[in-house]
Amino acid sequence: MLRRALPTLVLALATACGSGTALPDASVGAQVEVRGLAPAGGPLAGGTVIVIDGHGFVDADAGDPIVLVGDRAAVDVHVADDFTISATTPGGADAGAAVDVVVANRNGFGRLAAGFRYHPRPAIASVTPAVGTSAGGTGVTIRGAGFQALDAGVNEVRFGDLEAVDVVVVSDELMTARTPPGPPFERVAVSIANRNGPAVPAPDAFRYSGHGLVFGGGRGEPTQALHFIDASTGISSTVMTFAQEPLRSDPIHALATIAPGRYWAVTRGLVELPHLVAIDLGAHTATDIGAIGRVDTGERVDCNDLDLVAGTVLCMSHTATYALDPVTARATPLPAPASALFGVATIGAASFALSAQCCGQAALASFTPTTGAVGAPTLIALTTGGFAPPLGKLSDFDGDLYAIDARNGIGIEGPGVPGGGGFRSLYRIDAQSATATFVTSLPVRTMALTRSE
Repeated sequence: MLRRALPTLVLALATACGSGTALPDASVGAQVEVRGLAPAGGPLAGGTVIVIDGHGFVDADAGDPIVLVGDRAAVDVHVADDFTISATTPGGADAGAAVDVVVANRNGFGRLAAGFRYHPRPAIASVTPAVGTSAGGTGVTIRGAGFQALDAGVNEVRFGDLEAVDVVVVSDELMTARTPPGPPFERVAVSIANRNGPAVPAPDAFRYSGHGLVFGGGRGEPTQALHFIDASTGISSTVMTFAQEPLRSDPIHALATIAPGRYWAVTRGLVELPHLVAIDLGAHTATDIGAIGRVDTGERVDCNDLDLVAGTVLCMSHTATYALDPVTARATPLPAPASALFGVATIGAASFALSAQCCGQAALASFTPTTGAVGAPTLIALTTGGFAPPLGKLSDFDGDLYAIDARNGIGIEGPGVPGGGGFRSLYRIDAQSATATFVTSLPVRTMALTRSE
């Protein structure tokens, strides 16, 4: 009778063992012995098929065995012979913990101390870069642990609810991947799962930038902010408001894109000198680099537009082109252009400028950033007929140029300007034909425009 009740007794003792009470050593008068098992570790979720080596599993009417891994019963227990048992591990309580393995039957019980270790789950330490395009395809580096060792197997990486692609495990602490598409300007959690279980998700570890254009609120707007517009739909949204100086009270006058979610901005200089500011949407920061002044004289420099060409931040005023030092905000003059510039942008290897405007109409010209040279201007025609109004703040996006109606005032009517211009009307310009198409009216007046990757 005692031998028939022993499995139940062992289960109770094993439960007590989990609370600090040790089971009797199987080597002392025990008829069941556990010598070893393989594999000696597996995922915390359980499901590892283990093969136990020992004796006393069949002989002397041993009956059906109970296999305990820690204080939990294994499943799918099969006795091959008196020396071999297979079983499937249950889920564990603690990742990384080594637990006893017990086999009990009518002949008694045997224990292998710390015979099985539950593998730790993978862990995420960092994701870089922290911002990427909503179109997907941003290459990211993920650092952490548990990506390769302990038979981790295939890693599934997710950004929000969508699975990343091109996942490459470099080492147990490093992997790379490419992001899936995601919602513009939203933060998502990054998660990893492999054979050893899911990692604790890294909340808000990645922020998608929009695939379109960003613009700053202009003079007179009650709140200074950065806005996004989808160039294909015309739908806009506010992506960042500025609570610190200089952007809190001085509007953005020019923008240039550094990388997805990162921008150079120049203030209008209404309160004091214009300032160069680095905006990082991923970190949600706007870092003031300093007041912009000529490197030789220190006098004020106003940037009508910005462009980033071959790593150089170019500042275009109405009378000169400058290279801005991104560390000191000092401006080094380049050779003066042949005419005033109202915006510059680069598509591939070709740069363009909104140059001197004849008779209140916009003109497009080629532009050489290294010298400031401007080609012969061509008046920009509207696709609806006539010529475009004065335009400024040139930006490139998806192979086209975009600009804003640069006429002063709000609600100015004009050809192809439904609802008025006044720094609100957005135009798409075909660089090859120098023709412009009205896209939409912006929700706020703006004096700064750049692409959002």
